[in-house]
Amino acid sequence: MKLYAILILAFCFPLFISSQQDSNKLIKIVDSLLQNVENWETDRERISNLTGFAGKYRYVSGTKKLLDKAIEISKRSNEEELLAQSYYSLGNYYYFNSKLDSALFYNTKAYDYLKSKDFLFLKAKILNSKGTIYRKKGNVTVAIATMLASKNLMETIDTLAFTDAEKFQFKGQNLVLNNSLANFYNQMEDYETALTYYDEAHNMALKIGATVNAGVIMSNKGESLLNSGNIKEAIKVLEQGKRLKIEGNAHPRLIANSDLNLGLAFSKQGNYEKALMFLNHAHDYYSANKLDDRLALALNYRGQLFLKQGQYVKAKENCEKAKQITREQSDLEAYMEACKCLYEANKNLNLFEASLSNHEAYLKAKDSLFNEKNVKKQTQLEMQYMFDKEQELQKLEADKNEKQRKLYLSIAILGVIVASSLTFLYSKNRSKSKLLATQKQLLEKTVGEKNMLLKETHHRVKNSFQIVSGLLFLQASTIKDKTASKALKETQNRINSMAVLHQKLYKQDHTSGIDCRDYITALITDILSSYSIPNIEKKLTVEPIIMDIEVVTSLGLIINEMVTNSLKYAFTENMAHKYIEIKLQRKNGNIILEVVDNGIGISENEDKKDTLGLSLVKDLTKKINAEISFESLRSTVPKGTKVVIVLNEKDIL
Repeated sequence: MKLYAILILAFCFPLFISSQQDSNKLIKIVDSLLQNVENWETDRERISNLTGFAGKYRYVSGTKKLLDKAIEISKRSNEEELLAQSYYSLGNYYYFNSKLDSALFYNTKAYDYLKSKDFLFLKAKILNSKGTIYRKKGNVTVAIATMLASKNLMETIDTLAFTDAEKFQFKGQNLVLNNSLANFYNQMEDYETALTYYDEAHNMALKIGATVNAGVIMSNKGESLLNSGNIKEAIKVLEQGKRLKIEGNAHPRLIANSDLNLGLAFSKQGNYEKALMFLNHAHDYYSANKLDDRLALALNYRGQLFLKQGQYVKAKENCEKAKQITREQSDLEAYMEACKCLYEANKNLNLFEASLSNHEAYLKAKDSLFNEKNVKKQTQLEMQYMFDKEQELQKLEADKNEKQRKLYLSIAILGVIVASSLTFLYSKNRSKSKLLATQKQLLEKTVGEKNMLLKETHHRVKNSFQIVSGLLFLQASTIKDKTASKALKETQNRINSMAVLHQKLYKQDHTSGIDCRDYITALITDILSSYSIPNIEKKLTVEPIIMDIEVVTSLGLIINEMVTNSLKYAFTENMAHKYIEIKLQRKNGNIILEVVDNGIGISENEDKKDTLGLSLVKDLTKKINAEISFESLRSTVPKGTKVVIVLNEKDIL
């Protein structure tokens, strides 16, 4: 195969190419490439070679110089495709180095360069990378929408005019996409579907001679088998995957990944000595090479192994390190496992306060990982509720019929004499008292069940909002009209503000009113993360005020519009310090909401314009009987914009 084909392949899916070079030799290769970069004829060839070699060495820290040079050249050429390719590779660099926020930011930036173009193949690769990042961050709804968007683009590509190298690259990307979808279904616990995608990807890898990639896929398949409880078959497949990696001269990192999974498998099998040997191999490699995301997994697995052996101090030491790393990495799933391990270890060490704290953190993280299992549980709960209710009604009807039969029999036997009549009346009154007591108990139980069902309804509404949000995200990603895409993103943020509200209603014990402090904090965090704009400080001064659900819904949409408007228009790229401040306080019988930024400030009569967002804010303000004012701080230091909304305290409950 020609050199350019190899470089294209490395750029597309770096799992295919590996290296055993030590760090000193890599530095020499990087320096040599940078010294000779101008010897290549075109900017396209330069960028392809630079990003290709970075991918070949799996984006280790020394390869960033190559990507910085590629971006410098792409800016000089000012070609959108080359800019997108360079930033896409930089996003992959940050992903492989466990910096998920930066990875998402640069992949999004790369995709933005292609929105009005027809580079379907590159767009599909970027979407697949973003889907992987979203899955790693625990945002499953957006992850599957993004991956399916990538698969949809791949299906529209006409490969008839492709060269052999391009067809090879296309098959490789399909392979990577099938592996990604298999990983997703594995996380969703749909193991049967996951195994189907793994087998499809594995067969494709063998057909194109990608031995290392075939080994990686077999390792993933072994992990899925392990999750499904088929430990014996999992060990067999994992060992086969490791052999393929060694046969293909894979990078030591991939070998360490196999050792990690084998350690977990032998631990579940009860072969603790062999499990610890593999886990130590993986731990030592990840630690030496500063691969924090994988190191956290090794620490978690060792912690769980020590728990099984009753070595609770060692378990705590390993899982404490894992918790610290995963918190810094925003790896929600691994963080959840670390908290669970610490809960068990501290409990067995009689450190009950630490045990309770970690158990609460574990439950909170677990609830945040939305998946199909939650939906099934909700449906089962509703079915169980309806079944129990029907059973209670049938029992009540049977009791009623039995009491009537006894009543008629008593009247027939004792109706001729007064004493019998008095006895009958006493018995009747007693039966009625029991019936009333039974009905009261049934009513109390029904009210409790209805409150529980209402909370579950809030959860389902929240999930529905998330699905709609994911569909809007998918639509926005595939639409070429920037104005329409922007409008869809704004609608998505409005829906998210209501989804956060229903999430809070589901979690709290009561179903009337909501605490504004928790809701606004979660809402602002969600809005800022959706825009992926770095270096923005959020300042929150929110009193724990309980408000009516309808009022909080309107306030949430107003805050969403104001904050979104600030993120889009208030700040310039060269601003060193940017912040958005939210205040909600009681004052003189009123509730005062303030939204402030230190941006460029609004111009005169800006608040008089008839835009959709401003019209929505004004209508919502009228709906809750509030007053709104806009103030430009252009003449002050710092500059910015201040929006104040005043509500009468009597109207909030």
